[in-house]
This record gives sequence, C-alpha cells and structure tokens, in this order.
Amino acid sequence: MTDTRRFSKLESLVLNVKPYRETSALVQFFSRREGRLTVVMRGVRRGRQRNPIQAFQSGYLSCYGRGELMTGTGFEAVHTCELKGDALNCGFYVLEVLTRVLAVEQAEPEIYEITEQTLERLSLQKALAITLRRFERGLLENLGYGINFLEDATGQPLDPEGYYIFDPQSGFVRASGEDRDAVEGAVLHTLAQGADEAVPMRVVRSIFQARLEPLLGPRPLVSRSLLQAKELQTKEPGT
Repeated sequence: MTDTRRFSKLESLVLNVKPYRETSALVQFFSRREGRLTVVMRGVRRGRQRNPIQAFQSGYLSCYGRGELMTGTGFEAVHTCELKGDALNCGFYVLEVLTRVLAVEQAEPEIYEITEQTLERLSLQKALAITLRRFERGLLENLGYGINFLEDATGQPLDPEGYYIFDPQSGFVRASGEDRDAVEGAVLHTLAQGADEAVPMRVVRSIFQARLEPLLGPRPLVSRSLLQAKELQTKEPGT
C-alpha cells in the first residue's frame, strides 16, 4: 500500500477551480516544489467565503493523499495577479497550457518562476504577444523541447539567405521562397539570439505553437479560441 504523502505550505499557484460535490472544489495547483497537484478542497463553497479560491492566486498549500488526487487541509492566498481584458485571456492561456503539458507532480521550479514573471508582465497590459511567446519559448526549453534556430533538420547550418519550413518533429526543412509558410534563414538567426520582438509575431507564434501542439494533446484549447476570436474582432494579430 502506498504511504500517505503530506505536503505543508507549498508555494503554489492556482491554475483552475471546478465545483466538486455540494460544497467542495477540485483545484489544480502548480507548486514550485512538487509540480502540478490536483487537490480536493472541502467546504470551500459552503456559505459565503471571504476569500474564495480562484485562478491566478498564489500562496501556500497544505495537503495529503496516497494517489494523484490529494486532499487539501488549507490554502493561504497571499497574492492575486490582477488581469483585465486581453491580458486576462492571455493569462487563461498560460494556465491552460500548464495544465495540459505538466504531468502530475512533475517538479519544474524554473517553469514556476517563468510563469510568475509572465503573469506579472501581463498585468502591466503591455507587449502581450511578446510576453506569451517568451513564455512558450521558456516552457519548451525547460521541458527539453527547445528549438534549434541555427541548424536545419539534417544538422547543417541555416543559410541566412535560404528559406525554411518548420517541422515540429524534425526541425527546419529547406523550402522555396515562394512557399507562403517559408521563413527566411536570417529571420531564424534573429530568433536564435532571443530577439523575438524583432521578428513578425505571426512567424514566432506559428513556430512555437507548432512545437507545443504535440504536447497539448488533441483537444483544442478553450483559451486559444478566445484569443483567436478577439484577434478577428480587432484585426490586430499577435496573441
């Protein structure tokens, strides 16, 4: 029989909250030390809660359990990242991606740090698209799925004057400059230097999201649909 595990005061971020039975909630937490945890928080929906548990809160979680489903004994919220409008939709995208790509109890302290920084930047309501792309880049690199922007799929250096198409499985493949999805090698060299803001955002987005797609699974992201709908309304590509 698996021994009961007990965690006390884990520094954690609330990813999402769902009603569970009559008065409880099923909460997805991302903790700095223990990774993603699914926790039943009992009685949190009973009556009027002064500080209800909600997404974007960070604080200290205590819980115990034997399997993947833990039982919470307390959550002390110390900060809520305030997001509005487009920034809120971007924030939901960040949390949903984490829920999809992180395995249960997969400790990723560096990704936790990246997530905190991303949410704080989003709260400033500036450069939302660039902020998301930097989040995706950091996430991929820390998960071991970073993109090599200096070599093609065969291991040859990218020709700055050549054109390439990105294959999520193998890397950059030589293409014709007439191909609408082709990217100039010089642009990829710029991305290799981390200068995402100097490259058309549609290019950066298509590459990073293509790399993320196999990790996310077949179900479409709800938050991405919201972002795409907003993009169509405003005709301002980026997120």
